[in-house]
Amino acid sequence: MSAGESPRLSFLPLLTLLTRLVRFPRFLFALTAAFALGSCMHEPSPTGLDLLPGEDLVGVERFDSRATDPEIRTSSWFVPANGATSQFLYLGKTEEYTGRIAIRWIGFPGSIAEAGRIVSASVTLYATPYKFGDTLTPLVFEAREILSPWSSYTLTSDSISAMRLGSVPAGSFNGFVRDSVEFTLDTAVVRSWLVKMAALRYGEIYGVLLEPKSPSAAVYAFEAQEAFNRKPVFRIVMSLDGVNDTTFYASSLEDTFVAEGPKFSTASLTVHGGLSWRGGIRFDLSAVPRGSIVNAAALTFTVDPARRRDNIRGIDSLWVYARLDTVQNTLGSERTLTRTADSGRFVAEGLVITRMVQRWVNHPETNNGFALVKLEEGSDLDGIGFYDAAAPAWLKPRLVITYTLKP
Repeated sequence: MSAGESPRLSFLPLLTLLTRLVRFPRFLFALTAAFALGSCMHEPSPTGLDLLPGEDLVGVERFDSRATDPEIRTSSWFVPANGATSQFLYLGKTEEYTGRIAIRWIGFPGSIAEAGRIVSASVTLYATPYKFGDTLTPLVFEAREILSPWSSYTLTSDSISAMRLGSVPAGSFNGFVRDSVEFTLDTAVVRSWLVKMAALRYGEIYGVLLEPKSPSAAVYAFEAQEAFNRKPVFRIVMSLDGVNDTTFYASSLEDTFVAEGPKFSTASLTVHGGLSWRGGIRFDLSAVPRGSIVNAAALTFTVDPARRRDNIRGIDSLWVYARLDTVQNTLGSERTLTRTADSGRFVAEGLVITRMVQRWVNHPETNNGFALVKLEEGSDLDGIGFYDAAAPAWLKPRLVITYTLKP
């Protein structure tokens, strides 16, 4: 610099610093996006470790059942289910399925207990869009008076055979199902209910069981009291003064359905609502050292299209539990919800699955595997069959565990 010249600042280092500062947020955005995209991938990579350089994976191990080929056991078992909280009542029959409805009312206006003459008594069931089978044939059913105690929380397909019924029908229906079906009840039976009500013997009013008869060839879903929309209606028309007829409506409704259907192999992997069948998957985890720290786990299983039964609503979501034993088939308190992803695959991952696997790694004797339960187990008649342990490697259930050896 010559004499008299003003000193000049070099802007090169400053420009370099500014450029780096500008690029830094982009780097953060790119890294964040990479992790977000990685979490959306259906190929199990629960911790995003595939995004990190190999030299940064210190002490991290990976168990992949597809690569290590451990022993995998799949199973299905039947659990008698009740329809106490179902929004639907299933009635009808096909070659495989039968639906029956148990229904009763224990609340009537006190003023009609023993007064007047019963002109008629009728029940209306409101139809839903859900049905399957040959709906071009009429629905035929009989109403039989129930003579023994029952509860919507205890009546199942294996207990209904013990129910005592009247020897002759108390009502019947033969026709096509449109917006609703209506059938009449024997007035003598209804009178006996009113007499019991007047004597405060409400617990002895057991209602009727609706049983499908031939030539019924379809199963229909009617609205239950849980739907709170068009629940079943029981109306009584009485002549109180010998001239005018008055219509009364019963209240305090209790209803449920009992379904019977196909039996599945206990070696298969099947879930089915309404019946109901649950599925189990167990992996031998002896290759994961006991006490290892499980960072993440992902369970994948695939639908067998040939064994799927979308009879009613086609809901495919499942609960995944830890199975606590294989005798009583008790389920753990924790569960996670999963549904089909691409190509008919279910992927269950996250904190709950990770905790299940961690317990099994810490205490291998508690590993009874996962239990699969239909989301609407008590209120639909849909079933899903999955590829089981005997399927080809790319179709059988898969478990991926990312873990760290305990220091």
